[in-house]
Amino acid sequence: MAILDTPQPDLSLEELRFLVTVAKTKSLTTAASQYGISMGAASRRLSHLREVFDDELFIRSGVTMLPTMRMRRLLPRVLDLLAAGGALLSRDNVGLADSRRIVRLLAADSAGLSAAGSSDGQGRTQRLY
Repeated sequence: MAILDTPQPDLSLEELRFLVTVAKTKSLTTAASQYGISMGAASRRLSHLREVFDDELFIRSGVTMLPTMRMRRLLPRVLDLLAAGGALLSRDNVGLADSRRIVRLLAADSAGLSAAGSSDGQGRTQRLY
């Protein structure tokens, strides 16, 4: 694969989330506070992102951080990438929303009895424990 043979900058999903937070809040201070990091750490993170994207990304205007044109173009792609990353890391690989099976859960308040099963719609039940 050509993409794997080409050196790529080191960039984490956490850094991309931080970038989106700065864009939404228009404030490095607020983004740092939301992530529980110091202003120094936030500044270093933004510097790294600026280096990776080879752009200022935000320009300070008073107390507001205004996105550059490149940042405005990057934001929808970053949001798509974060959504894809979230889906990749999701534990919901079963696809229950698309399932046509009937699921029955049984439980008792006493410590003795509890059972869970799934029916395939044709009267056959599978025990899930």
